[in-house]
Amino acid sequence: MINKATKYVQNGSFESPFKYILVDEFQDISQSRYRLLKSLLDQNWRTKIFCVGDDWQSIYRFSGSDLSIMTSFEKYFEPCEIMYLNETFRFNDKIEDFSSTFITKNPSQYRKKLVSRPSDRNAIHLIWYSDLNEAINQTLDKIEKLSVGSEVLILGRYNKEFYKDLDPSQYMNLKSEPQRKLFEEEGLLTDLFTIHSSKGKEADYVILLGLKSGSYGFPCEIEDDPVLNLVLSEDDKYPNAEERRVFYVGVTRAKNKVYLLANRGRVSSFVTEVLSGEYEIEIFGDPPKLVKCPECGKGVINRIEWDDDFFFSCSRYPICKYKPKKCPSCMDGFLYLDPIFDDKYRCSNEDCSFSPKKCPDCDGYLVRRTGNPDFYGCSNFAKNNCRYKEPLETIEDVYENSGPSKSF
Repeated sequence: MINKATKYVQNGSFESPFKYILVDEFQDISQSRYRLLKSLLDQNWRTKIFCVGDDWQSIYRFSGSDLSIMTSFEKYFEPCEIMYLNETFRFNDKIEDFSSTFITKNPSQYRKKLVSRPSDRNAIHLIWYSDLNEAINQTLDKIEKLSVGSEVLILGRYNKEFYKDLDPSQYMNLKSEPQRKLFEEEGLLTDLFTIHSSKGKEADYVILLGLKSGSYGFPCEIEDDPVLNLVLSEDDKYPNAEERRVFYVGVTRAKNKVYLLANRGRVSSFVTEVLSGEYEIEIFGDPPKLVKCPECGKGVINRIEWDDDFFFSCSRYPICKYKPKKCPSCMDGFLYLDPIFDDKYRCSNEDCSFSPKKCPDCDGYLVRRTGNPDFYGCSNFAKNNCRYKEPLETIEDVYENSGPSKSF
């Protein structure tokens, strides 16, 4: 319809009577919509166009939006004047500071400082969880104690997120309506949405789900099909550019407080960022051991449950396929290089004292082996045929019990 309308304007089948053209939600404009606007402007030089949008909330690239039309407005609509509406009447200054710091990490976003109402309380709470339903229950209890009768938005990154991990019967009386679920639980009025469908909405409190790593995590780690990229606009070059804007939209639906529910077993890169010390947040729950991936330097090592067993891998899998070694002593942690003594490993399980010397030739570690005399050899002898070895007297006493005795 848009392409046909553009053609009618361009070939003169339609003569525009419009003196003014007003465009709302301009951050979602696509190339086809731009061509229609441009054809209307080219047909009548007296026509004026007025656009309102927020590039920080551009989250519809999958449906064809092209943010560059807004961020390069002067290139597409010249001459022009740009004005900033920099006062928000929804959220407080604590939410403003957190969300603005996060979104402006991307240098391609417009730089603007929002003015908001002051608050003397922490507004961003990060809650570590192992059981999602229990975490939601506890969060709703916190909110109820703060303010009975408040409105709460529970927001997820995907539709399937609502049903894959949640058991709504545990904490709410929901009907089968697939998208919007409204209920009153112990004095709280609560809605359940995807972040995309929450656009334009607001509530006193927001509970943000899905903060975990993986393909259907947040940020999403599914790469676009190359064929699909042929018909989509070029995405921002900054890592997770649109996912950061989706996160921003979710956080800024709240008026008073935001509760970020962080999965302990699969740590989101967004969570590691907000824990960097640059953000003012309050943390609840038992945090996991956060060890940065030595291969990509961006993800952290996560424990992955799989068929009654588990393994460890980088949180950016499948982009990064690094998998650290399980600790052979406790079989409950993984080995990582000691941050002080980089020639030996430590176990992520704080109750385990296993600390072997790293093999200088590969990523293995030295274990005592039986010989004549006994010596230390690489744990990767059988797997990678690493033949590195050292005599016993060159190894400090701390390694004497670093592993079971083995022989070639």
